This record gives sequence, C-alpha cells and structure tokens, in this order.
Amino acid sequence: MLFQVTAIILLLVFYGCYFGKMFLQKRQGIQTDQIGKGKTGTAKVIETLMKITTILVPLVEVICIVFNQTMLPFGARIKGAFIAAVGDIVFVTSVVTMKNSWRAGVSETDKTELITNGIYQISRNPAFLGFDLVYIMGVIGFVSSCHGNVSSTDRQSGGVFPSSNFWKRLYGL
Repeated sequence: MLFQVTAIILLLVFYGCYFGKMFLQKRQGIQTDQIGKGKTGTAKVIETLMKITTILVPLVEVICIVFNQTMLPFGARIKGAFIAAVGDIVFVTSVVTMKNSWRAGVSETDKTELITNGIYQISRNPAFLGFDLVYIMGVIGFVSSCHGNVSSTDRQSGGVFPSSNFWKRLYGL
C-alpha cells in the first residue's frame, strides 16, 4: 500500500506540472497543446499516435497501481520510485526553465525562444527524459506488459521526429 501511495504521489506531481502548466498558459492565451494540430502526412500520424498514447498512459499507470501487480522484488520497486522522483525533478525543472516557450508538440506559428540555459545546457530535451524516467517507474514498479507497451509506444512515437525537423529548420541545429 505504501508503494501504491508513493506511486500515485509521483504521478500527481508529474501530471500536475504537465496539466497545471497547460492551464496557466491557456489563461495567458497560449495554446500549449500543439500535438497533431496543423500537421499533415507522416507528422500528423506520428503526433496523433503520440496524443492517443499520452492519454492512455496515465490511465494504464493508475490501473496498474490500483491492481498492484508486480513480478519484481521490493528493492526493484524502490529503485523505480527513486527513478520516477528524479524524473519528476527533471520534468518540473525543464518546464520551469522553458517559461512560456513550453509546448506539447510543435507549433510552426508560435514565436518561442530557443532555451539553452539551465537544464537545457546538459540535455536537448529534458522534458522527454522526465517522461521516460517516470514511465520507467511504472514498468519497474508495476510490471505489466500492457503498461510497458503503451509507454514505449508513446515515447517512440513521440514528438522527437517532428520537433527535430522543425528545430533544424528554425535554428539550423
């Protein structure tokens, strides 16, 4: 039970930051959710898949936590929780550092800044790193082939492909 409560708290921090930032930006007239919007072809397919799995992953995580299914020893679950806590710190730090340039997906019309300070000095996309670390907790802490498959689909279909091409064009990276 203690591990389940810890896992829920870690998810609340992560998704609280994610949706809280979206809400705060929306109040400022900023459309944060750009996933699949204004895209065509392969980029549209990739980002639509990413959006679907982004919605499914939290649901699967909570279901796995509620059912408390695991095949791994307690020590592995503790490591998973620690990894998720690091993921929360990395994700929150990345969102705070981005200020109002943070988006979920890529918008070719929004004027945002290229952030190269703070955590962005050591990682190109620490927000994705934070996602991955939190998802690892779900896979390690509540081993479930369903959870692992949905999580890995979300990250592998993620906005890396469309955003990489966009940033290369915009900033010559």
